[in-house]
Amino acid sequence: MKREREAEGSSRAARSGQGAWELSQAAGELDAEYATLGVLGRGTFSEVNLVRHRQSGELAVVKFCCKLDALSYAHLRTEAELAKKLRKTACGRSPFVLVPTASADSTGRAGSFSLLLPLCPGGDLLQLMRRQPAGVLSEEATRSYGAMVVLGLLALHAAGVVYRDLKPENLLLRASGHLAIADFGFTGTLAQCKRRLKVGTPAYQAPEIVRKSPHDATVDWWALGCVLLEMMCGEQVFAAGCEDDEAIEQRILAHEGGIPPLSPPIALSEGGADFIGRLLEPSPATRLGVAAQVGRDVQDHAWFAAVDWEAMETLSTPPPFIPPALPLDDDDATLVELTSRCQDGFR
Repeated sequence: MKREREAEGSSRAARSGQGAWELSQAAGELDAEYATLGVLGRGTFSEVNLVRHRQSGELAVVKFCCKLDALSYAHLRTEAELAKKLRKTACGRSPFVLVPTASADSTGRAGSFSLLLPLCPGGDLLQLMRRQPAGVLSEEATRSYGAMVVLGLLALHAAGVVYRDLKPENLLLRASGHLAIADFGFTGTLAQCKRRLKVGTPAYQAPEIVRKSPHDATVDWWALGCVLLEMMCGEQVFAAGCEDDEAIEQRILAHEGGIPPLSPPIALSEGGADFIGRLLEPSPATRLGVAAQVGRDVQDHAWFAAVDWEAMETLSTPPPFIPPALPLDDDDATLVELTSRCQDGFR
């Protein structure tokens, strides 16, 4: 079935820190500072343009929508408000979380709302998987990327934020090759998670979200289990063969724990099978990452025994893949190359 596609910045924003949010409140200021090179892609909630800073020459990304599109406007404003909060916390400095650096809200009901983001030239994780000969990643590469996602989720959770939309399309590769969690339109505080709503992408929703039950940060650990399996088998494990969202939900609710049936089956180490199986526990009370543990049980699992968490956090651990350098001397060639890498990678 059709997948939903979701989606390093201004030198001035980087210099001004917290004040970057005053940078572009006036209509048109992003246009004054950045030249648009072209469209990288269009998603459900926004169009994504590649831009270049007029003075420094630095590349960045602008996501924008028309404010008449109420759903898109609300989605981007949620992301902007959260980014404003995160920039005041340690999470805003995490290399594994892609925080927008500025926003612009043009005047008038028919105006546009824009977010300025750092450029991630490697595209998204889904595109990286699709570029592999068999369309999948090795367990070793999956463990490395999984550790990066763990650090990103822990940073968000420490800031009181539940992500609620973890999937390969929302994991972007920085120039260094390290993953960063992007797109915060479906995030919620713990208080907001008490509302009885379905949120996120169906194939990655934890059972408690499917049931519209109050939930907490453990929904992100369930989604991590789904993403890790998808890296190694190449398809959404709870959506494969399903014709609609209702069929996906029924499969999620029928899951009794452990590794769900895969066709064809994949070879997993004992540690990998135990780790992912415990992430996919139907009950959040017994799932790895349960709130009382604040994610420590995730990092301490035997599957991550070889991971040096301090080295990973400081980007001292080499990533499985480093994106090739862009042809920066030719704007057209840069746009063509990035479009081929990233057109499905921003939302």
